Amino acid sequence: TTEIYTLSLHDALPISDSWNREHLDVFFRLYDVFASVVKSYDPAFKVGGPACYHIYFLRDFLSHIASGHNYVTGGVGAPLDFISYHLYGLSGSWLTAEPSITPMVQRFTVEILWIQRLLEELKIKNVEFHLNEWGQCSHFYRRSSEFPDLIYRDDERAALFMIKLVDHLYAIGDHHGFKTDLLGYWGFCWEAKSEEAFIGRRELTTSGNVPKPILTAYEMLARLGEKRLCVLGPKVGGPTGLLATKTDNGVMQLLLYNYDESDQGGPDADSIHIVIKNLDCKTNELSEYLLERDHHNTYRLWQKLGSPKKLSAEIRETLQEASRLKVDHNVFFTTNDGIGSLAFAIPRRSMRLIIITPISN
Repeated sequence: TTEIYTLSLHDALPISDSWNREHLDVFFRLYDVFASVVKSYDPAFKVGGPACYHIYFLRDFLSHIASGHNYVTGGVGAPLDFISYHLYGLSGSWLTAEPSITPMVQRFTVEILWIQRLLEELKIKNVEFHLNEWGQCSHFYRRSSEFPDLIYRDDERAALFMIKLVDHLYAIGDHHGFKTDLLGYWGFCWEAKSEEAFIGRRELTTSGNVPKPILTAYEMLARLGEKRLCVLGPKVGGPTGLLATKTDNGVMQLLLYNYDESDQGGPDADSIHIVIKNLDCKTNELSEYLLERDHHNTYRLWQKLGSPKKLSAEIRETLQEASRLKVDHNVFFTTNDGIGSLAFAIPRRSMRLIIITPISN
C-alpha cells in the first residue's frame, strides 16, 4: 500500500487551541485590558496566565510580559503575579496499539525546569507557578475499551504517579529554587453520572461515586503535616521516595512510595530502611495505611468482583467501604537515644502512609 500525505502551508497548525500565532496580538491586548481593569479595582488582586499547554505559546506570552508593548498604558510589559500552565505525561493523540508510550514523571520535571530557565532568560522574578491542569494523559473522553493502556487512569498507577509527581515538585523547589505554588488535577464526574464503572476516563470517582485509587491517594496526601522534614537518602527520581512531615503536636507523617513507571515485572518488593533522628519520646505508636493491589484499591477489588459494568447497591457499598482509609497495621516501637529504625519490604506499585504518634518517655 502507498500512504499519501498532503501538506498545506495555508493551513498552519495554531500555536494553541484558540490563537494562531499571527493573532497573538489580539490575545495580548485582551490580557492587558483585563489586567488593567483588575489592578485598577484593587492592586492586591492577582492576575496571570496564560493557562496554556504549549511551551512556544508560553514563551511568546512571557516575552510580552517582559518587554512587549502594553496596549493600555503604552508602556513596556504587563503585570504578572502567576504563571498558569497545563502539562500531561502523554498526549491522547499519541495513543496507539503498539508501541505503547508510558507517561513519565520525568517529562514534568524537564518541562518545568525549561520554564524556570525561560523566566531567568526574560528576567521575570517573583511570580507564582500554577500547574493548574495536569494528568497522566490528555483527551479525557477516551476510554480504555478503545485504548487499553488507559487502565492506568483507573488503577493504582494514577495514585502513585501523583505522589511521585508531588515528590519531584518539592525536589525542584528544594534543589533548583523553583516552587510550584498550585497543583490542580482536571477530572470529571461523568463516569458517576453515566453509572459506568472504571472505563478509563480522567475521573476521580466512578459509577456510584466510588473513589478511584487516585482519590484515595489525595486523602493520604491530605493527612501530611504542615512542616516538611529533612529527608536524606536516595536521590529523587528513582522508583522509591519518601515525603515526611510533622505537626505542631509532635506527630510525624511519612508517605512512602515504590513506583517505576516503566516497570513491567521484576521483584515483587524492595527492602526499605528508614532511620528517624531526634525523636522526642522513647515510646511511639505507629499506624500504617496501605494503598496497593489488595488494600484501599477499589479498581482491583472491582476486578475480583467480576468487573461489572453496572454496580449493584451491594457492590457499590463494598467498593465504598474499601476506599475508606482505615489503619492496616498498628504497632508500638521504642527508640534509643532519640533514634528510631524502621525496616520492611514495600511491594512494587504501592504506597504506605505511616503516622508516628509520641506516647511517653
